[in-house]
Amino acid sequence: MENYRLRFLWLPLGFFLLLLVCAKAENPLKNVNLAPFWQWRSAWDCLQNISTNCATNIHLNGVLNINGSALTDFCAGGCAEHTQNVLTCIYYAKRDFWFANGATVKNITETIHHGCSTNTTKSMQTIF
Repeated sequence: MENYRLRFLWLPLGFFLLLLVCAKAENPLKNVNLAPFWQWRSAWDCLQNISTNCATNIHLNGVLNINGSALTDFCAGGCAEHTQNVLTCIYYAKRDFWFANGATVKNITETIHHGCSTNTTKSMQTIF
């Protein structure tokens, strides 16, 4: 009977200690990803990283649509690098991350790399 009471005491204490582990939104890569929920949460925290290099109309809000005139600013102005860093953060937080349309981090990364390396005035559009 005594062992039962000790187990009953340790179980809630263990759950309480797990609840004390808080996610660090300022640096999602420092989180200990014990469960898929925390992996998704860390990836979401990565998406909340806003850059001052990007124009106000270019944010990771689900659509990456850059027309020909803004493509040069996007690629050379540091916004593409910031977007790559956010995608790397997402990949490190949750390797099997996928966007609502089924696109993976690799798909978006390849689109940005192709759009910035071809040096054309075409547009780059990815919906995620």
